Amino acid sequence: MAKQTKEQKAEYAKVFFKENASVKTLYLNPKGEWFTDESYANNSLPKKDGKREGKLETFERDTPAEGVTE
Repeated sequence: MAKQTKEQKAEYAKVFFKENASVKTLYLNPKGEWFTDESYANNSLPKKDGKREGKLETFERDTPAEGVTE
């Protein structure tokens, strides 16, 4: 997957949150793969000597979704 700019990432997250009202957080790994579950995102990071390498980018919903209660 081609590298995404900061603006492209923000736009993707904005559209995703609009279309998926129940999702509060998105995670992006260095390979450009998106996740809604932090555990899956962490497991997608490569390991070296038993330790995970790389960091996840986290995108939070800016405002509460309409019609979604916690």
